[in-house]
Amino acid sequence: MVISNALGLSKEYMDKKMKKALVVVDATMGNGFDTCYLRSKLDSKGFLYAFDIQKTAIENTKKRLIEKNIYSNVLLINDSHAEFKKYIDKDVDLIIYNLGYLPKGDKNISTSSESTLISIKSGMDILNYEGLIIVTIYPGHLEGKKEFDVISEFLKTVDQKKFEIMKMEFYNHINNPPVLFIIERKN
Repeated sequence: MVISNALGLSKEYMDKKMKKALVVVDATMGNGFDTCYLRSKLDSKGFLYAFDIQKTAIENTKKRLIEKNIYSNVLLINDSHAEFKKYIDKDVDLIIYNLGYLPKGDKNISTSSESTLISIKSGMDILNYEGLIIVTIYPGHLEGKKEFDVISEFLKTVDQKKFEIMKMEFYNHINNPPVLFIIERKN
């Protein structure tokens, strides 16, 4: 099949960028699947920052990284992704967001439009030339819909001379399918 789901499309863009990436960020660690995937694609000179506000996410991710023998050149950060600049002092090649709540976790604990917007703006500030930000939004729950609205409105205002921004959505899917934004720094 040529057209994939949102996570498949996200991985395709991640894979292209990871060929040259040295510094990457998983802004929403969750259960660590994306964190492990990104770390497995980094070469020995690369470094990965991963953020989550829940200790369970940190524990699950650390366990996965250790099991896969890839728990090196990684910093797992138990803090909001809105705090990038507190932890990251170098330019970044790739930032990914898989927004919403921790799968199989408390659905009352979710990313928020306020912190996600702050984080995306900070991410754009620390992004290298031709660096990517990949954002997967799930508008099927209340906060996800709010995140989609807030982030969509902000991204419409971004200077096209500085960033290319593409929105992908599955037009004929029911039940509020995920929406993917790809942001690339031009200069």
